[in-house]
Amino acid sequence: MGCSTGNATPPTPAIAPGSEEIDAEAVARELGERGPDPRLTDIVPAFNAPFFQAGLAGYSDAAMRIVARRHGCPLCVTEALLDRTLLAGGRGFAKADLGELFDNVPGGEDDHPLVGQIMGSNPAEMAAAALKMIEQGARPDRVYRQMAEHAPGPDPAATDDEDHADTFAAIDINLACPVKKIARKARGGHWLAEPDGAIAIVRAVREALPSRVPVTIKVRRSFDDTPEMARNFDRIMDACFEAGVAWATVHARTVQQKYIGPSRWDLLREIVRKNPGRVLLGSGDIWSAADIFRMLRFTGVA
Repeated sequence: MGCSTGNATPPTPAIAPGSEEIDAEAVARELGERGPDPRLTDIVPAFNAPFFQAGLAGYSDAAMRIVARRHGCPLCVTEALLDRTLLAGGRGFAKADLGELFDNVPGGEDDHPLVGQIMGSNPAEMAAAALKMIEQGARPDRVYRQMAEHAPGPDPAATDDEDHADTFAAIDINLACPVKKIARKARGGHWLAEPDGAIAIVRAVREALPSRVPVTIKVRRSFDDTPEMARNFDRIMDACFEAGVAWATVHARTVQQKYIGPSRWDLLREIVRKNPGRVLLGSGDIWSAADIFRMLRFTGVA
């Protein structure tokens, strides 16, 4: 299961002093002429525009992703899938999870490139689930658990520059979901308050997967607004990039905020400034196409 936005508040502008002066159309024209950040296409060759369809429980299934692609979306992310659900093949879990499994597999050229998002609480289980996603369940689950224990994972014969429409373009680790029932089970945004656990999960997944498969993370800007949690966030970011994550998508609210109140683009901008050279994508209070270009210019995200 993934995150739900059932408790979201009505659209509110982000806290971004001065962003109202940004000419979104001019920024869009400039980016159209210049092209996307080349680091994006280095990671996923078809990621050729500065926006993507984020994973959202109950919405970003195959049908929605294909509609988004037909309107120009270059990259889509699945709903967050639980490691345990993946490794159990959907058995013994809620019917809704079975639907998610069916709707969140690569659909060939019409649904490519696709990033598979996973969420869980155990590093070994997360690593095994990530391997299973990449190989589309070609082996028994016990084999994936064994493979995860003997990292690094086998690199398929395919070369690094091949583009595979029948598998995931990357694996995204959800360290952001603020929903109470998710956090209560030590998943999603819970890990921003426990950096050791977050780092262990990311390292396990990165070490288990073939080197050609990018690993990315989805986070919020902090667990809450205390100095301790800000330090935890910085520690997680440093360790994850050192472990080899390709990019981090940062939602500009805290976990404790859930979906209530405005996001803080001003603080997202500070995060970008504190992480020079790292590929950071942005999320939070994107209510229109114009908001995409205002966020890009105001915060400096890729």
